[in-house]
Amino acid sequence: MSWSPAQRRILVGAIGLLVVVVAGVVEARRPRAQIELLRSGPGYSGDWARAVVREIDAATIRVWACVYVIHPGDRGDGVVEGFIAALAAAARRGVDVRVILDSGPGFRDEDGEKFDRGSAALRAAGIRVVADGDALTTHAKCIIVDDAVAVVGSHNWTRAALTSNREASLLVRDPAVVRDLADWFASTPGWVDNETGRGISPSP
Repeated sequence: MSWSPAQRRILVGAIGLLVVVVAGVVEARRPRAQIELLRSGPGYSGDWARAVVREIDAATIRVWACVYVIHPGDRGDGVVEGFIAALAAAARRGVDVRVILDSGPGFRDEDGEKFDRGSAALRAAGIRVVADGDALTTHAKCIIVDDAVAVVGSHNWTRAALTSNREASLLVRDPAVVRDLADWFASTPGWVDNETGRGISPSP
């Protein structure tokens, strides 16, 4: 059968239209990332902690976190202690809980007190602490829960950050984002399990 130029153009156009329709159907069926904005400050005090604790309480595999500074024992309502208590409860359930802390000095802190204060509180609660090493500053504030949830934003674990400061973070339900963050966590110096000497897989 011989096709005329006009028929060929119609056929090519029909195929192109079919490709566009199929791509649209596939895209429509692809799971969409669910994103929730978590704020602190006037009108939003404690919202971040409540939302993240809800996710930690439901964790069954892991809670991996990275934070620049932790101030437990701040004068106030115990919001930081409550958050650490949720991490400790997850660890007691058998969840793999570990926190990367920046081990360098903070502003006006040349003796390491910033790291020591936070790491002491976490270790006392049975939570594994990973020092980030001396080569770089770890200023990120992020958490992954199981294989589904990532929280990334500006919140340090201090009373001011979780209550009165104007802070913002995103809670993202997207396994691809979680996988990328898990690989990034596992690249941190000190991530190897010091007790067994074996590496920790970023995909339990």
